[in-house]
Amino acid sequence: MQHRLAFIQYITSEKRYSPHTINAYTKDLEQYNDFLMEHFLDVTQDDALVKLRHIRRWISQLSTDKLSAASIHRKISALKSYYRFLLKKRLIENNPTDALFLPEIPKRLPTVIEASKMKQLLDESPWAEDWCSVRDKLVIELLYSLGIRVGELVALKTKDFDFSLQIVRIWGKGGKQRNLPLLPHLIVLVQQYIALKNATFPTLDHDYLLLSNTAKPIYAKKIHQITTEYLSIVTTANKKNPHVLRHSFATHLLDGGADLNAIKELLGHSDLSSTQIYTHNSIERLREVYQQAHPKGEK
Repeated sequence: MQHRLAFIQYITSEKRYSPHTINAYTKDLEQYNDFLMEHFLDVTQDDALVKLRHIRRWISQLSTDKLSAASIHRKISALKSYYRFLLKKRLIENNPTDALFLPEIPKRLPTVIEASKMKQLLDESPWAEDWCSVRDKLVIELLYSLGIRVGELVALKTKDFDFSLQIVRIWGKGGKQRNLPLLPHLIVLVQQYIALKNATFPTLDHDYLLLSNTAKPIYAKKIHQITTEYLSIVTTANKKNPHVLRHSFATHLLDGGADLNAIKELLGHSDLSSTQIYTHNSIERLREVYQQAHPKGEK
């Protein structure tokens, strides 16, 4: 594990993984290294000495510790990425994770906020007009109207908006860029916010769109705080994180008749299979309606 820092630098600067993924992979590799130090000290000085049996012992330990399939899945993904990096850099001759299979994760339907609830929150509830309130509303609107990820929202800069073309440039996973259309109401809100921001903080030394209360670029935890606070007004759902708004965006588009491939492009998914979960979500919601409305349905 001596090349761990080089790998973290690689996924940060070259692969441009999200801060969340980088943090998770860092912790996963540290935990893996601690396991090797405790049980297989002789292999910790040279990555080339690690064999599949060492890794399987670690995974077995994770199962014994009753980690969820999703957590084990991610940890294996971290290891696979790490050893692929070592192989690419010719630091090892064989990849010990080649024969390692990712455990199947039970599919869970995404949590979605009803369209009527989002309309109630954004269009029918009173919002103050001070800078903080306008920022908070913009956070909710950008997540729900564009379906973007938290990392993409945090990275947004004023220069990414082209109001003449009515688009915004989004920098997604792996540094991939996609242009998303801006609805008229969103353009008005963004311009209102920018005017308030410039008046409140006339001497900013950066171009980030969204700011924390101290005028620094906003951070993921603050985004979570905002979505939790405001979604609590209209829903009792357990999950009120920013990703719920991304799920709601995709599901509401699908319910409205949008093409699945179009939703895939809007979300920045590289594979259609990632988008198809929303089809299952819509089918489940239709099933609930059917059960409640049909005379022979189970009430």
